Amino acid sequence: MDPEISSVASECLQSFVGLSKELQAHPTTLMPREAIQDEHGRFRVWCGNLGALQQSFASLDYRLRESPLMLSSVCRLLQQLHSNLCESKQSSSLPGQSAPSLFSTGELNSGC
Repeated sequence: MDPEISSVASECLQSFVGLSKELQAHPTTLMPREAIQDEHGRFRVWCGNLGALQQSFASLDYRLRESPLMLSSVCRLLQQLHSNLCESKQSSSLPGQSAPSLFSTGELNSGC
């Protein structure tokens, strides 16, 4: 069973904040902090427009309840976003490391 969209979206928001803080402490030209903040803002708008962070009848989970394939796809993409944000945070704190792949796959890792 996939986790709820709202919980994965919340983890993504936390990861955006963590990455932004890390980039403030360790600036890099590979990932400008302003670009990450812009994407964070876009993600918040997306969540608000679709109800990704909502609970109950207003939630995206509820609206996709009759479409398990779409629900699973959204969860998987959010998990991939979360994983990429965590990898980016880790690589930004290690000098001399290359930028993470934007197309890596991974499971939700709330420990970043």
